[in-house]
Amino acid sequence: MDWKSLLKKCKEFQKEEIKACCYDMYKKNKGTCWLKSKTLPDAEIMKLFRFIRAWDPRFSGKNSKKFQKIYKEIYRYIKSLESKTIESIDLENKETKDKIRKVFNEVTKCGKRGKREWTDTSKILHCILPELFVMWDDKIRRGVWSDNKKKLRANDKEWRKNKKKWNQPKDNKFTGKEYAFHFLPQMQKEADEAIRSYQKDNNHCSRSKAIREMTNEAGDHTIAKLIDEYNYMIHTFRK
Repeated sequence: MDWKSLLKKCKEFQKEEIKACCYDMYKKNKGTCWLKSKTLPDAEIMKLFRFIRAWDPRFSGKNSKKFQKIYKEIYRYIKSLESKTIESIDLENKETKDKIRKVFNEVTKCGKRGKREWTDTSKILHCILPELFVMWDDKIRRGVWSDNKKKLRANDKEWRKNKKKWNQPKDNKFTGKEYAFHFLPQMQKEADEAIRSYQKDNNHCSRSKAIREMTNEAGDHTIAKLIDEYNYMIHTFRK
């Protein structure tokens, strides 16, 4: 992905998606308590849940006490990821991916009566660490998996080597494993392509300058959020 295509889709997202403003409103009203303590005010949790339901009315997470317990359990992992970004985190490190998988799977338990929230967990984690976690939904998941299968099939050797990685899970059950080991590394790869193309087209500027100027042009959203907006417009959005 080149940077021009990325920013073009982000502008389309802001213009065409009527719910786009919900994210900026949440970001503006989000409290500063996150990551400072493993105990969160109930009001802050409900503020997050209201944002999630604005996007997904089917989200069943309504119990702040239940989420409070989950957050305490994953706090040490979340805290260790505090300074990581999708552009810089080492996703070749299995320990790091295992940590993300564990965090993801724990947060999915926030649903009502045992319902697992596979889509909305990515939104929750993005809101906690907006520079690292990229959101997904069912159409994005299927689209990313399908696109990568098509690319690999053009190269027999690569297809034989990676076809299991990009085969959709049985019953379409995407879990923290798929998110941490496949989806997030692929999003990092695409983010890197966009950043490198920006550097090339702008006098080979520094990587940090490329990231700063790209995010400034897109309303000061993080690279992780820009990737989500691109994916949403490609795979999910319907007028």
